[in-house]
Amino acid sequence: TNPATPSPTHAPSIIRLNPGISFGTGDHPTTRMCLQWINTLRDANVISLLDYGAGSGILAIAALILNVSKSAIGTDIEPLAIKASAHNAAINGVGDRFTAQLIDEAQETHDANAAEQTHDIIVANILQGPLTQLAPRLAAHAHRGTRLGLSGITSNQAEGIQKAYEAVGFRHFVTQTDDTAVTPLGHRWVVLTAVFAGDGSDDAEEGHDGGHEEGHDGRHDGGHVSSR
Repeated sequence: TNPATPSPTHAPSIIRLNPGISFGTGDHPTTRMCLQWINTLRDANVISLLDYGAGSGILAIAALILNVSKSAIGTDIEPLAIKASAHNAAINGVGDRFTAQLIDEAQETHDANAAEQTHDIIVANILQGPLTQLAPRLAAHAHRGTRLGLSGITSNQAEGIQKAYEAVGFRHFVTQTDDTAVTPLGHRWVVLTAVFAGDGSDDAEEGHDGGHEEGHDGRHDGGHVSSR
């Protein structure tokens, strides 16, 4: 398929961050592409977003600032990241809509009530290995129609990730990238998006992913939301 570039529909917003040691300043291509994808979901009537492995909280905070979601949970295995994301939500005026949650790295468990909660959007910008292992856990946080956005992966890794998430009920996969987001080895960073069907069927409502055709060539330019 030919690369497709969605047209910007909203003015840029500013996020103030104190990332500390946490990942997520808006400078990495995967963060920018995740922000762009989130920005396409403004009209999706989202009540709750889960940012799994939130780092500085930039993705969840952006969703709140842009009014993509009414509430957001940011999880991480690092206590300092939890403190940083809560602080960043507060200085951006969305602290009352954001919950920072520490995950037990060994058990990958957290608060029982939160474990039962499902979300309208799930985003995880981490790495190939953890994303593959987390497929059942993220599916447990999804309901029928939940939009999924996965990044921290490259074009040559997307197929394996897709298979892992197909196995737990996600469908309508789209791989989005930016031709400027290239690793030193020549692979393009990508965002893999999908929709949760739940029962293994293919008839779940498709997400608002800019209308790209499925494949590993879709282009998605980031940069609508900047951080400083």
